[in-house]
Amino acid sequence: MRAALEVEAVEEALPKYTPEKIAELGEIIERLRDAKNDYEVFPLVDLEFHKHIAATAGNRVLEGLLSTIRSLISIWFDKRVRSGEDIDIAFYEHEVIYQAIKRGDAATASAAMRVHMQTAKIRVFKFLND
Repeated sequence: MRAALEVEAVEEALPKYTPEKIAELGEIIERLRDAKNDYEVFPLVDLEFHKHIAATAGNRVLEGLLSTIRSLISIWFDKRVRSGEDIDIAFYEHEVIYQAIKRGDAATASAAMRVHMQTAKIRVFKFLND
């Protein structure tokens, strides 16, 4: 369910991204890049990235649903990225989403968010099975 909502969020947000909002998202990407070696900070900035997209969508119901789902899965959220390889993959996925938003490329942004949600799900299952 989260995956569908995150994809919907990026699709709704994309046409609402102004140059200022794109700059804000770019700053979050830079902070995410800076946090690649910090397993405590990276998930927090990751969450900020997703919250920014949901807020930009301007759909309070969607934003509320995503917030609720994130709260329910928060026990795993902070633990799902625990290797340099996982962080590199997660960062790359965020970068692809950001670049697509920056270009106004809805198809790529949606597809990239779907991929990101799938790999995030894999990381959670990997954590649960360890």
